[in-house]
Amino acid sequence: MSTITGERKMDQEVIIQSLLNMLQKSNNEKINMQLTIDKLTAENEALKTESKKEKTEKVKTESSEK
Repeated sequence: MSTITGERKMDQEVIIQSLLNMLQKSNNEKINMQLTIDKLTAENEALKTESKKEKTEKVKTESSEK
């Protein structure tokens, strides 16, 4: 009986370790996705700001030419 109980306990430990590894991998993927989203959001905001600045400068240039 003790051999079977020992085997079951080892099997449970292997399963638990496997699940923990899967969870850690999933969490790492989510973190990496969030970092990518944050980076792209910052780039998008910078492009929007740059575009607004260019439009403002264009309007000012057109106004001064008149």
